[in-house]
Amino acid sequence: MALRHLVFGTICGLATAVAAEGTVAAESSWRGFYAGVNIGGDFGSGSGSQDDWTRNGWRTSSYDGSSVIGGAQIGYNFQLSPLFILGIENDVEFSGKGSSKNGADQSKATVPLFGSGRLRAGFAPSGLNTLVYGTAGLAFGQVDNGINTRMRGGWTLGGGAEWAFLPSWSAKGEYLYTDISHSFKNDNWGNTEARFHMVRLGVNYHF
Repeated sequence: MALRHLVFGTICGLATAVAAEGTVAAESSWRGFYAGVNIGGDFGSGSGSQDDWTRNGWRTSSYDGSSVIGGAQIGYNFQLSPLFILGIENDVEFSGKGSSKNGADQSKATVPLFGSGRLRAGFAPSGLNTLVYGTAGLAFGQVDNGINTRMRGGWTLGGGAEWAFLPSWSAKGEYLYTDISHSFKNDNWGNTEARFHMVRLGVNYHF
């Protein structure tokens, strides 16, 4: 009789623990809209060419640079199950990125504005309030080669982790590699492209 009671009590205890864990998972759901801000840094390289009228010919150059970046993001998560998350995120960043070119003109190449539209897919281990994800999508950037400023398009790829430290708040760390080398418009003023790595920290509010 005592053994039967012990087994019954153990089963009831396990059932209670599973139910409690399910409640925690439900309370820490990642589903829905969110928005936030971020800050970080980027580093990378690029190349460019420009029509130098004073020298009557094309000149090419390259640059390497790094800078502090800051911006904002907004997105939506679909919770496919208590474990798997699929979402979309858009972000825009402001930067003083750039350095002197190695060409003879020594002009400044900068990427003052860039952003992306990405898919995010990841998993949220039960009870940890943490989302680990990979992300990829399209990118754009405003690239200034010293002669003209043009919008460039491309792609971005990376990953990160996000921690829900309060019911409506989360903090994240993220890495992205971005390549903006596609010109939206062909012209006679040359072309500049940029490829760079980015690491940033952010905070999100979940609605």
